[in-house]
Amino acid sequence: MESSERSIDHSPQHETLVDRARKMVSIKCGWERLARLIAKYAPCFWCNPSFMAGTLLFWKESTASSSGGHHNDIALTDRAVLYRLTILCSFFAAGQVLFGIYLSVVYLVIPDCQSSTCTQSYIPNLWNPLNAVLGLTIIGLVLFGASLNALKIIRNVDILGALRYYWVLQWISPFEALFVFNLFDYHQVTKIFVTHWWHTEAFDWFRKQFCSDEDFNAIGNQTEFNNLSLDDFCICNTTTGELVNDACYDTREEAIDDMTVYSTIFFTTNFVWGLVFVIVLFLTTQMLEFIIGIQLVQKSKERNLSFWLTLPISACFFSGYAFIGVNFDDQVVSEELKWISITYYLSCGTFALVAFLGWYLAFTSVLDSSDKKRKEHASILFIMACVVTIACISAIMVVSIVFSTFASVTVENGERRGRMACELDKVGSCSNCDGEDDNAEICPEWTSTEVKNVLSAILKQNVIVAAILLIYALESLRYGIKMRTHITSYQVA
Repeated sequence: MESSERSIDHSPQHETLVDRARKMVSIKCGWERLARLIAKYAPCFWCNPSFMAGTLLFWKESTASSSGGHHNDIALTDRAVLYRLTILCSFFAAGQVLFGIYLSVVYLVIPDCQSSTCTQSYIPNLWNPLNAVLGLTIIGLVLFGASLNALKIIRNVDILGALRYYWVLQWISPFEALFVFNLFDYHQVTKIFVTHWWHTEAFDWFRKQFCSDEDFNAIGNQTEFNNLSLDDFCICNTTTGELVNDACYDTREEAIDDMTVYSTIFFTTNFVWGLVFVIVLFLTTQMLEFIIGIQLVQKSKERNLSFWLTLPISACFFSGYAFIGVNFDDQVVSEELKWISITYYLSCGTFALVAFLGWYLAFTSVLDSSDKKRKEHASILFIMACVVTIACISAIMVVSIVFSTFASVTVENGERRGRMACELDKVGSCSNCDGEDDNAEICPEWTSTEVKNVLSAILKQNVIVAAILLIYALESLRYGIKMRTHITSYQVA
């Protein structure tokens, strides 16, 4: 496990050779150099040399100064860099879990959820950033446990354990990246979420924090408001009467604005935290590859390709299911989303075919010319399946980007906007969704801009998913081409 941890004779000639070797390695391994910089200068007290003392994870060398004297400089070994990066991983994972615990308590535990509207407010959807934080909490728990276990593995120089840790990071990092980028509120859906979820029981705790007692107490002595609670005053819905609405409207809007600012800060903090965590995870993965050995990692990838592809297979299936379940009651939009769903299902099938052929290529041997012929045909089919998968995923990305660009044109029609809003709204903030009043507008509570922004956020998330899937498809294609070249070079009797 230790590729550069060794005793070195520090004679001038030998130091020159070592320096040249290090320069060559640094050119080939730019990510490793970045990992070393982060491990050495990360502002955390647990990563200082005194903490690492006694673990034999670093070695000291003497370097001549310009004045002819000597001073000691600590050069981190590969194992020390990996150890420190893993500590950083556990730290960021723990922070991610704490964010999620806080949100779970104030959003899930404290509210007394009894109505069907409250239950529906917890149903995951394709655009709500709150769901991303809860998803990151689960990932944080897994990575925190894996990182703590990896510290023991690194100390014991356990190659198999390090390889398992590598696969945990490889398998779960795409989920981390997906949820993190969903927190980037480019389309400003946080304001929409707060506004239309404000009246639900799930927001009980938030209403108590952001609604002003002063405004409520100022009118509390009036006869019309004797039976009105602060929570009713804060919700300010139409059932409380016009007089109450006139008095509480400004209070509600001010509370919603404050809640939006608070939520934006919270989600942005989670985004920045998660983005740094993604970088640390990537560098940890690169460092594991460097220490374990590229050849051993590549061999492991070949043997575990089918397992590795379970992630894109699952992602394609659930993405297709999510889009086919969206019915905007509009032929143009629904057909567009149904096409995306069908393409996801097709990609799921081609990924499954790639996984099966990868398993066949990895675990079957070549004993004669007929075996070689079968593996050649399988490798060609493998490459073709990868190409079809790349074409499908690329089409999903292009359609999502184009559809997102012209979303404003799609929802400009009032009736179409109302139908889309009724589908997006899961907590009863829309009125006349059943069309009982022919003269009334469908869901006037949602504006065209809000519907457009939510639709664009859904498609943005779809582009992120497709981009991650495209990486898997391209990596599989690279493996197939390499395997094809390897098979054609077989020499059989």
